[in-house]
Formats: sequence, C-alpha cells, structure tokens
Amino acid sequence: MTITSGFIRVALSVSAAAGILAGCGMPQGASAGLTGPATRNSSIRMSPLGQRGSQGEYLYVANNESSEIYAYNVKGNGALAPIAGSPFDNGPGTRSPVSIAIDPNGKFVYVANNLVGSGASSISVDAIDAGTGALTPVPGSPFASDNNLASVAVDPSGRFVYGIGSSITAFTVDAASGALTPVAGSPYQKGIDAADGIVDPNDKFLFVSQDGGVEVDGSIYAYSINSTSGALTQVAGSPFDAAGRFTAGITTDARGKFVYVANAGSHRVHSRGKQGEWGSVSTFTIGEASGRLTPVPGSPLRVPHAGMRPNFLTVTPTAKFVFATSYCCGSSLLTYAANGSAGTLKYVGKTQGGSGPEGIVVDPTGKFVYVANYFSSNVSAYALNVKSGALTPVSGSPFAAGHTGPISVAACRVTAGTCKPAPETPQSLASTR
Repeated sequence: MTITSGFIRVALSVSAAAGILAGCGMPQGASAGLTGPATRNSSIRMSPLGQRGSQGEYLYVANNESSEIYAYNVKGNGALAPIAGSPFDNGPGTRSPVSIAIDPNGKFVYVANNLVGSGASSISVDAIDAGTGALTPVPGSPFASDNNLASVAVDPSGRFVYGIGSSITAFTVDAASGALTPVAGSPYQKGIDAADGIVDPNDKFLFVSQDGGVEVDGSIYAYSINSTSGALTQVAGSPFDAAGRFTAGITTDARGKFVYVANAGSHRVHSRGKQGEWGSVSTFTIGEASGRLTPVPGSPLRVPHAGMRPNFLTVTPTAKFVFATSYCCGSSLLTYAANGSAGTLKYVGKTQGGSGPEGIVVDPTGKFVYVANYFSSNVSAYALNVKSGALTPVSGSPFAAGHTGPISVAACRVTAGTCKPAPETPQSLASTR
C-alpha cells in the first residue's frame, strides 16, 4: 500500500495498514492505493561547490507531500547544501512522488508519481545539469503510466524504464531527449500491486516485490528483459516466495549475484501469552542464465528486535554491508554484514534515525549514507566506517527537506560531464561476477 497526503509510504495491504500503522503510533485515515515502497534505485549528483578535484556529487530527494524534488550539493565531509533553484517542481498536474532514480548514463532523473490530475500515475523526467545540479523537465514530461505507481526502475544501459505499481509499465528512452515511449504489449502483470522493483546490474532481469498481506507471504516476481525492445517475459518458477509478509523494498548487490528483500512483517512470536511482530530480510541467489531465485542458507534473517520492520534497502558498492530503514517502533537504521561469496547476512546493529525513515542510499564513493525522513521532514547524513559498517552523523545532520513528506533519495557523482549513480560500470562489475 502506498500512503500519501501526509502519511508514510509503506508496502502493506490496505486491509492490514490501519493496524500496522496504529501499532507504530502513526496517523491513520489517508487514502491509499495498493502499492508499496520506492525502488532502491537512488542516485546523487554534486555541483562544483563541493567538488573533490574535477568531480562532485548531488543528492536528490522526492517529497511525497509537496510534490517537489529537493536537490543538494554533497560536500567533501558528506554535509548537504541546497543548490540554486531547489526545490524543483515535479511537473504539471503531478502529485505524490513516491520513488526517484537516476539514469545510469548520468543524464536524467526519473520520478514515479502515484497520482496525477484525473487519478492516473505518471513518470516525470528531468535533465540534469552536471555543472550545477539543476533539474529541467524534458519535453513531454510527465509521461502517463498505469495506476498506483510505487517505484521506478532504470536498466543499466539507460535504454529502458519501468513504472512499477498495480502493473508494470515498460518504456523505451530517447537517449537524446529523455522522452519515454511505452513498449508494445505494456503494461504487464495487471493487478500485481507491486511494492518495489530493480533491474539487475547485468541488465538481464527485472525483479519486483509484492507485499502479500496479513496472512500471506509476499512474492518476488522475476522477468527476463528483451535486450532489443525492453519487453518482459516472466521467468520460469516466478513468482518466488519472499518468506515474509508485507514485503517491501528490494535491491541487488553491485555484481548481480544476490537479491535482498525487506519484509516489514515476517514472524509472529508468542511470549507469555503475547504475540509480537518481527521483521526480516530475505536473501536469494540469482540464476545467472535463468533468473531463478534460490534462498541462501539462513534466509530470511529475522531482525532481533520486536516491532522493527525493515522497509527500504541499500547495499554498499563493495557489497560488504546492507542497510535497511525501519519506519516503525523506534525509527532505526539496521546494519547487516554481507558475505560476498555466499550472500548470507549477519546482523551488526541499529542506528537511531529520524522520524519515519524511508528511502536510503549509499553515495557512489561508498563513504556516506543518506536517509529520507518522512515525518521529521529532513534528510539524515551519516559517515560510513567501511570496515565495521558503523554510521556516524555528519556535521549539521539532519538537513531540511521541506515539509512532511521526504520519501525517496538518489545520489550521483559527476564524471566526464555527466552525473552517474554507480561507482563502476555494470560491465566492469559483471566481469568480476
């Protein structure tokens, strides 16, 4: 379920949302569409104000309530400074942006909007000025998509964009203008009511999470991508059991070996007559040729704190650590150490976050972690200890991001005149698979 108009966006079924949110002490009563969290495709871009040598970084934050995109220069110490012109309007008639992603080629920002004027969803496309970080709508933006968008995913080549929600709408991208054109046969999987989605770094498969509900485990849908048209074909055996309920965020490691999935509600544990809710993170290996998902030993890994509900996920560029936001009962960031060979996770600990932490991203340098805080209306910035995974707030954190509603965050680094979200190309990473 995507909750808008003053409410946190989480992957829950409508029937269960009231109880879950009430249990977290969050307000109720918003209208909701059956979708889920934003994709973990987050990117940063930097302006000359914070350049390190000839490179810089920027951070972009989608605000669900104001329907604006907040843009920041990332300084050398990880602190954020608003760039000139920020916040940027998300486009005519758009409402409730829920997910933001950056073109791997470093030219465009894509924003999934849950509602537009008449009730249809859309994807806004903005060109990035690599010199200033400013955003300019491309001609034709926003582009209509199927209803109830929850996430937007971009393939590593930058040629295809997928709007994920009540179905999956596939688009081809005009490399020069950024304009989107629906793929023939799209939308796919009508009625899927997806929560999130991501394309694997090897550009072969699209993975989509579906939240399930109160009594039913969530699912992971897997699709092979036609490298010429962008069309989708469901992988044999899909959907795969997510092994947890209220399945939300989904991401992969940088080499495309593993899929990580956040389950906001997974295990009900009885203790002294009381029933508690325990979230978890599920891990799967990706069949390199087939795209089939296989649970790794020990998956799902339960969060060792009752009431903690993992929501959004991100992985460090080295694949050494996985971070999850927990929007409920403590508003924390959860840290896991990842085994790069086996994919198994080990819980490291939690860090206090802002109120209603949502989207999370590791910057392309792997030095900083940024979190959009829905209810505290800001962005938390942390310095990352690359050896231990410890997170330390940077000076000045958190940084204002408008009124209530920061929900999704993306980061990129300026390289050769474009602002790219990844530290390495998918091809170079794939060669080390």
